[in-house]
Amino acid sequence: MVTRRKFIRNTAVGTAGIAVLSKLGWAAGVQGQKISRVVKVVNPDVVDSRTGEVNKKILRQMIDQAVMTLSGKKKLSRAWAEFIPKGKRIGLKINTLGLRSVKNTGWTSHFTAMTDAITSSLKSTGVTEDQLVIWDRSEAELQAAGYTIQKEPGKTRVVATFSNRRDPGYGYSDEDYPVGDKTSRVARILTDQCDVMINIPLIKDHRIAGFTGSLKQHYGIIDNPGSMHHNRCSGPGIAEVNAIPVIREKQKLILVDGLLGVIQGGPVWNISSIRAFHCVIAGTDPVAVDRIMLDMLEKQRADNGLEPLGDRVVHLGLAQKLGLGTAQPDQIDLIEIV
Repeated sequence: MVTRRKFIRNTAVGTAGIAVLSKLGWAAGVQGQKISRVVKVVNPDVVDSRTGEVNKKILRQMIDQAVMTLSGKKKLSRAWAEFIPKGKRIGLKINTLGLRSVKNTGWTSHFTAMTDAITSSLKSTGVTEDQLVIWDRSEAELQAAGYTIQKEPGKTRVVATFSNRRDPGYGYSDEDYPVGDKTSRVARILTDQCDVMINIPLIKDHRIAGFTGSLKQHYGIIDNPGSMHHNRCSGPGIAEVNAIPVIREKQKLILVDGLLGVIQGGPVWNISSIRAFHCVIAGTDPVAVDRIMLDMLEKQRADNGLEPLGDRVVHLGLAQKLGLGTAQPDQIDLIEIV
């Protein structure tokens, strides 16, 4: 089943919520902003909500469908070519933060399943293993998610910005990038080893920012995220980090791991707060993608008797004002495939 409609018709926000959006600056729109397409592919059989185990065959089909629908191309190779130029080195940025309580359980299997599905899809179109690198900020966090560190040339690498306290690993760029009235350095894996980036965020609440999505994902790329948590990660914070040129220019596609998410207590994963969303979301507008993700999170929280995040989430409106995308519901064209 395929449904296509402006997001405003599919949202659970309602009239009261629109008032909140206006307060946050989301409903004001951006002058001349084009409609942002977001594709959501849902399959209730892709993940077992009791164990976290993933049906990898279904997931691969969902990834292919999401990429083809977003691109408008019927052939997978042409669909990927819309986002990833031929011969480029491709970085898959994941988020393995906060997994201590679920380490080595089925609740982490979706991490490797998601990147396996994406790399399998890419390789079916001619991408070679030496073009691929899966990375996050630390080796310990990658291992907690079920990854094996792999640095051998000629194969898909699985690496981290830093290895441990004694080994700085690849480290950060020499260049300082302006971030509001601060500066940040960016992971060398992105600056030196990737031509393009696929952002693979998760749906999680966050005790300071309210919500973790594709925009906040890049706190795992800079060297000083701890100094960017003031005023709900907005003084300066998430929006300004996403305006760093090397991040903005190299991010070509967002593929949300919406199999499982955290509805309370994030960014830490606790089994009692994990819920299955059974979906993959694709887009190129990080603000629009996050708007869809946030609505899904709010609905799950409401279904579980939790307070809405409401005005705790301010960075989407700020990112829109910086021209990074649209959070305005009637400028988001959501295509949902069930």
